[in-house]
Amino acid sequence: MKRDWSRREWMRAGLAALPATLAWRANASWSEEFTAVPLPPEAALGDTAHPFWDSLQSEFAVGDETRHFNTAGLCIPPRSVFESMHTVALAAAADGDPARGQLDRARRAVARFIGADATEVALMRNATEAMNVVARGIELRRGDEIVLTTHEHPGGAAPWVALHQDAGVELRLVEPRSDPAADAAAVLAAMTKRTRVVVVSHVLSTLGTPMPVAQLAPEVRSRGAWFVVDGAQAAGIVPVDVRAIGADCYLASGHKWLMGPPETGFLHVRRERLGELRTRFAGVHTADAAGWDLDHGRLDFLPDASRYEYGTRSPAQAAGLAAGIEWLEFFGPDTVRQRALGLGRRFRAGLAGLPGVEVLTPDWAAAETPIVTFRVTRRPNTQVVDWLWSELRMRLRPVPDRGLNAVRASFHLVNRAPDVDWLIEAVRVLGA
Repeated sequence: MKRDWSRREWMRAGLAALPATLAWRANASWSEEFTAVPLPPEAALGDTAHPFWDSLQSEFAVGDETRHFNTAGLCIPPRSVFESMHTVALAAAADGDPARGQLDRARRAVARFIGADATEVALMRNATEAMNVVARGIELRRGDEIVLTTHEHPGGAAPWVALHQDAGVELRLVEPRSDPAADAAAVLAAMTKRTRVVVVSHVLSTLGTPMPVAQLAPEVRSRGAWFVVDGAQAAGIVPVDVRAIGADCYLASGHKWLMGPPETGFLHVRRERLGELRTRFAGVHTADAAGWDLDHGRLDFLPDASRYEYGTRSPAQAAGLAAGIEWLEFFGPDTVRQRALGLGRRFRAGLAGLPGVEVLTPDWAAAETPIVTFRVTRRPNTQVVDWLWSELRMRLRPVPDRGLNAVRASFHLVNRAPDVDWLIEAVRVLGA
């Protein structure tokens, strides 16, 4: 795909092909941050198999020989993300300026994308840092209980295990059933009068299965417990409206479906809980000048979620997160989602009936996430992943959790339909 057009030429060409309801994308102020990003023709908006989508791979900084099927683990950001980071980093360095306005931009982008207010959003380095802020910020005592599923990502579960070791809180584990109603019932049944926190992934990192978070939130909160949702596998590919979900805390990494760079992420804290989630780390940005008095030993934390950003942050990383979100908005989150889901269904259909291959992600989840976890029954999952990478330069993720011995594939705009078919053939050979 040519990249020698100016952004304005791309905008004019794209507008001619867009329906009126989508013209706002090209006129939005943040679209000026993009370079030569092609807009989809109208025919591609409702057709996930349109050739436009396969040609879009040139917009990603991916090697010519690499086939990346692990956006759920680590995305290949669009080139516009790196261009935004480069521009901001150079400008900040040239001016000797911390460029904290880029942090404001990133908070606004996150808030807009998840249906929150920017004052409820703190920028984090990843979901793991955000979960640690939550785990250490809730006042807990020995004997208090934390309910978790057994399929939580280690980055989301380890902060609570550490708290169990440090402070004597008890962990109550729930095995997911891959059935929303049964999962909700199991989580609620695990709660007791001592339960203070319930932690659930919006989408399980193991099987790509959505959990019934919106159903759980009011029930958990009505019992006086905090409801914390790990959205690392959801934000950016599954619609997220934190108001509708109703969790006390919602957190995610920026380097997955949000298309941002590593060391980006966010923590959303429901406004009513901001005064209760304590700030364990303090620094120059946890209070303003009026709230800081060294002589009298006074530190009044900021009233909004930025209080959890205790030190200097990289404006380039913040700009990259904002650019990734803006890129998704540019194409339309649902348009991106439908293309990714289409590729996931293509892969799932190709695996059906292959000898020696089991698909572990339930069928109903194909309409929710473009994640497919499968097992080659006669091979260790590490052998499958290593062979696909060393021989075919295909990047997938092993899933050793809970003895699954599985492999996870995830799909996004970086993928092309012929490459999905090639992956299917490779799995067929491994399973035979």
